[in-house]
Amino acid sequence: MPDLDRKTTGLPPVIAAVCRSHDLRIALRLLPTVPLDDAFKDVLVDCTRAGEWKAALQVLKAVFAVSVLPTVLGFRTAITACGKTLRWHHVLRLLARMATSRVSPDLISWNASINACKKGGKLKMALHLLSQMPSIGLVPDIVSMSTAISACEQGGDWIMALHLLEQMPIARVVPDVIAFNASISACQRGGEWRMAMHLLAQMPTNRISPDVVSFNAAISACKHEWQVALGLLCQMLTERLQPDVISFNAGISACEEGGEWKMALHLLDQMHVAIAEPDVISFNSSISACEKGCEWRTPLHLLSQMRRDRVVPDVISFSAGISACEKGGEWQVALLMLSEMPTHRYTPNVFSFSAGISACTKGAQWRMALQLLSQMPAARVLPNSVAVSAAISACDSPGEWQMALRLLSITSQPSAVPNVISFNAGISACQRAGEWQVALRLLAQMQMIGRPLPDVISFNSSISACGKSKDWQVPLQLFSQMPAARVVPDVFSISAGISTCQTDGEWQVALLVLAQSMLSFSAGISDREISRGKWQVPLQLISQLPNSTIVPDAIYFNAGIMACLKGGEWQTALHLLGQMPLYRVAQDVLSFNFAICACKAAGEWQMAMGLLSRMWTARLVPNVFSFNACTSACDKAGEWQMSLHLFSQMTAARVVPDQASYTIGIGAFLTAGL
Repeated sequence: MPDLDRKTTGLPPVIAAVCRSHDLRIALRLLPTVPLDDAFKDVLVDCTRAGEWKAALQVLKAVFAVSVLPTVLGFRTAITACGKTLRWHHVLRLLARMATSRVSPDLISWNASINACKKGGKLKMALHLLSQMPSIGLVPDIVSMSTAISACEQGGDWIMALHLLEQMPIARVVPDVIAFNASISACQRGGEWRMAMHLLAQMPTNRISPDVVSFNAAISACKHEWQVALGLLCQMLTERLQPDVISFNAGISACEEGGEWKMALHLLDQMHVAIAEPDVISFNSSISACEKGCEWRTPLHLLSQMRRDRVVPDVISFSAGISACEKGGEWQVALLMLSEMPTHRYTPNVFSFSAGISACTKGAQWRMALQLLSQMPAARVLPNSVAVSAAISACDSPGEWQMALRLLSITSQPSAVPNVISFNAGISACQRAGEWQVALRLLAQMQMIGRPLPDVISFNSSISACGKSKDWQVPLQLFSQMPAARVVPDVFSISAGISTCQTDGEWQVALLVLAQSMLSFSAGISDREISRGKWQVPLQLISQLPNSTIVPDAIYFNAGIMACLKGGEWQTALHLLGQMPLYRVAQDVLSFNFAICACKAAGEWQMAMGLLSRMWTARLVPNVFSFNACTSACDKAGEWQMSLHLFSQMTAARVVPDQASYTIGIGAFLTAGL
C-alpha cells in the first residue's frame, strides 16, 4: 500500500494512525468510539470483509471531510465514493438509510446512484431509480438521462435507449453529444446499424456536432456493412475530425467481415499517414481479413511488421496467421508458425491447434493431424469439438473410417461435446469407404439424441453413401425425412437422390418424391432458413418439368420465384412468372410480390413498376406489400417523385399504408427537401 499515507489524509487521528499501520480491521474496531452514522459503518465493514481497503478508505475520507452526522452532503459523498468503487449495493443501502433518516436526496446524489448502478451492470435498477425521481420531487436532468441511456448501452437494450432519447425533449431536457453517443453505441451493440446511422444524421439537426466518439460508434455498428463504414471514415475527414486508432480498427474489422482483405490492408497502411499508430487489434483484424480471403503470405509479412513497429503479437495473431495458412492450403507453413509460438513465449491455445489440424486435413496429412491432436493434452489444452472434427475430417480416406469413428467417440468428453461438424465428418468418412449402413447409424444417432440436429450436409452425405446400397428406396426415404427435420434440400441433395435412383431406372419416381418434399417447404419456411446458396434447388426441380409427370401449381412456382429472390436472380424470377400461364397456373399476388422484391433488390425500379401495372391487367389487387416494395425500389434509385406518386396512389387503391409505407414516404419527403 505505497499510497496509504496520502489516502488517510483527513481521517480522525486515531483511525488514520492505525490505517497507516496497514491494518484496516483494527481501525474499523475503533469505529464505535467515533461519532459516525451506522449506515457508513456498515459500508466500511462490508468493504473490509471483501478486501476492498481502497474503497473503505475512500468512503472514510469522503465522509469525515464533510460530516459524521447524517446530512445530504455526507450521504452524497459516500454514495459518490461507493459508485467509484463499483459498490452499487452499498449505494442502495445508503439511499434507504437516507429515507429512514429523513434526509431528502438531492439531484447530485440521485444521479450518482444511477451511475453506480450503471457501473455495476444493473440496468433495471438504474431505470427504476430514474423512474422514481418525480415521486421524490426531483426533475431528471441531462446527467440523469445520459447516464440511464449509457446503462442501456451496457445492458444491450437499444430500444430503451432510443425511448429515453426520445423522451428527453418531452422532459424538457436538451440532448447532448453524450446522450447521442450512448444511443448510437447501444444500437451498435444491438446490431442496428441503420438506426445508428439515423441517429448520427440527426445530430446536426439537433445542433449537435458529432465527435470522434460518435463516428467510432457508428463505424462499429456497421461491422457487416464495410462500404458504409468506409464512407463514415471519409466523412470524418470532411467534418475535420481526425480518425483515431479506434476508428481505423472498426473500419478494418468491417472490411474483415466483408471479406475485403485488400481494403483492410489499405486502411492499415493509412493509419501511419493519419498518425494513428496501429495496435495489436489493428494487426489481428488485418490478419483475420487475409485469412478470410485465403491470402496466407500477407499475414507472415504482417507478423514481421508487428515486430518492426514494436507491436507485440499475441496468441490471436499467431492463431489467425495459422488459420490463414490453413485456408491457403499451406500446411507446412502453418505447422512452422505453430512450432514458433513457444519461442515467442506464447502457448498455443485450442484455436491454434485446431487451425493447425485443419491445415493438415486440407493437406491430406492425416497422421500429422492426429499427432497434433495427441499433443494437446501435453500442452495443457483440452481438445474441443472443432479440433476433433478437423481430425475426423482428416480420416476421410477409405481406409481410415474406423479411426474416424474412434475419434468421434472422444467427443463424448465434456471438453469436446459432439457437434454437427463432428458427426458430418464421421458420416463422410463412412460414405467414402462405402460403409453406408454405418453412415445411416450415425445419422439415426443424431436424430435420436437431438443434439446436434442433422443439417443438409448430414443428409447429403448419408444419401450419397446409400449409392452403395443398390436400393433406390433408401435414399428417397432419407430425402422424405428432411422436411420433418426442418432441413432445406440443396442442389447436392437433388443430385444425390436422382443419381442414386437412376441406377435402378427409377428417376421419375425420384423426381416426384423430391418435388413433393420441396413443396412442403414453400408455405412455411422463413427467410433465415433459406440461405443464398440454396436458391438453385427449386429451379432444378422446375427445369425437370417437361420430362416428368408432375403437375405444378402456384405454390410450386412461387417457391421458385422466392428462391430467385434469395439468390438475387431477378431475371430468372421474371422468367418463372412468365412461365406460369404456359402451365395453366394462375399468377397470384404472392407471385408478383416476390418478383417485385427480386427487381427491387437488383435496383430495377422500372421493372418493379411494370410488374405493379401488370397486376391490374391480371385483375389482381396490389396489397400494401406490393406498394411498399415498389416505393422502396424507387426510393433506393433516387426517384423520390415516383415514390411520392406511389404513396398517393395507395389511398386511391384503397390500400391502408402501414409503418413501413410512412417511413419510405417520409424519406422521400426528406430527399425532396419538402
